[in-house]
Amino acid sequence: MQEALGEVRLTADDIRDNDSTESLPTPTKVLLIDFSGYGVMTHVLALLDQADHRRWDYTVLYATDDQRPGVDNYRAALADRGVKSFSIPVRQSIKATDLAALWSTVRFIKKHRPSLVHCHSSKAGAIGRVAARICGIPTLFSPHSFSFQLAPQGSLKRKLLTRIERVLGKWTRGIAAVSESEAALAVNERIVGLEDAHLIPNGVDLEACSRARDNREKTRSDMGIADNEPVVCFVGRLAKQKMPDIVVTAAGILSHGEQCPVFLMIGNGPLEAEIDAQIEVQGLENKVKRLGWRSHDETLAILASSDVMVLPSRYEGLPYVALEAQAVQTVPILTDVPGSRDAVIDGETGLLIPVDDPAALAEAIRSLLNDKPLRDRLKQDGLKYVSQRFSSRVMAQKIQSLYKDTLGR
Repeated sequence: MQEALGEVRLTADDIRDNDSTESLPTPTKVLLIDFSGYGVMTHVLALLDQADHRRWDYTVLYATDDQRPGVDNYRAALADRGVKSFSIPVRQSIKATDLAALWSTVRFIKKHRPSLVHCHSSKAGAIGRVAARICGIPTLFSPHSFSFQLAPQGSLKRKLLTRIERVLGKWTRGIAAVSESEAALAVNERIVGLEDAHLIPNGVDLEACSRARDNREKTRSDMGIADNEPVVCFVGRLAKQKMPDIVVTAAGILSHGEQCPVFLMIGNGPLEAEIDAQIEVQGLENKVKRLGWRSHDETLAILASSDVMVLPSRYEGLPYVALEAQAVQTVPILTDVPGSRDAVIDGETGLLIPVDDPAALAEAIRSLLNDKPLRDRLKQDGLKYVSQRFSSRVMAQKIQSLYKDTLGR
């Protein structure tokens, strides 16, 4: 074996290179707290894929409970990236057990002593920022939509949740908003000042989207979908925010036409039983297929095999599925609400419809499926739009630049 390798000789340049490697500063510890899952998982993994791990030493603290799917996949994905991860039990709704989660987070921070804590989503934002304040660690917050947005305007619940965000905002070095709507909401609701609201849009993995796009025919074949059969895809948690019932109602409206598309619904959540009952009552079992939770790669593949993607949400941060739909050249139909309206250019890369309007959704689907030139134009322009504005590489660079500014390094 020594003969095959030969003798290794180090030159002066080799020695200098080795010295420069050894002189690299110790990476700064950053704790990412994600108690949400779903799109936030996609965001965290996209950041880690493009991160400068020589400069930043990341650890992820995530939540486990019986209603949060994909935890095993998330853990494995973090391990594949060489990122340390730990979990604690946290419920998605507000519970008395949140006090135990707060104490666990405090103990975790005291043990690992990160230089910065970056909290993602409302639950992580509340628990993580309180815990970090107790430990004297600076924080950044990415809301991915604020918790008060689901509460009716003027309601006591909305006022209370907004007040809590204002208090927490005083303990936050800055908000990394994923859309212009989210940044504006943070300022307008006096959660942070203009100087502390930083716009860093979500970024997508364009290479993964390209692979999914190239495998469209195979995915359709594997799913038993004919090449000429129209497919509409919904991706999201089955919860009030996403309004999956509107999708089923729109499918019922279209079922009375000559050609009803197949609806594929990806996701799980508290409204599963209601959605299943709605599908059965309307007799749509052959047209609306509930696929449950799927991994990110599976979701991309199914999204790429569809003609139209629908997301009739009440509000969003900046929906990853809308960006990824454009990246795989599937035309998105979204509601004209904060976050969603930031993801497309209406009439150019996708369509916007009024909220809580199944008839408008059905008509938008019908118009796209019946107008191939329009669909093709939106597909081409959508791909260009996302490629130019929503790169995960740029997102990671901006986030890490914010880390440096926050820590003064």
